[in-house]
Amino acid sequence: MKELERRTAEILGKPAALYMPSGTMSNQVAVRTHTEPGDEVLLEAESHIYYYEAGAPAALAGVSCRCCP
Repeated sequence: MKELERRTAEILGKPAALYMPSGTMSNQVAVRTHTEPGDEVLLEAESHIYYYEAGAPAALAGVSCRCCP
């Protein structure tokens, strides 16, 4: 795994890379990175996070979601 991360960072010209085994994990890490508990996340009404990961932002990051048309 570390070799994959190292090689990916090298190819992309970045100082480091982090392997995420799923899009769901990537989404939840992004939500947690960009928010604080108690924040509200604005989502497009048809977003993947809203339809398929609805409870995860609250459970994992302590944030609520609001859909926008």
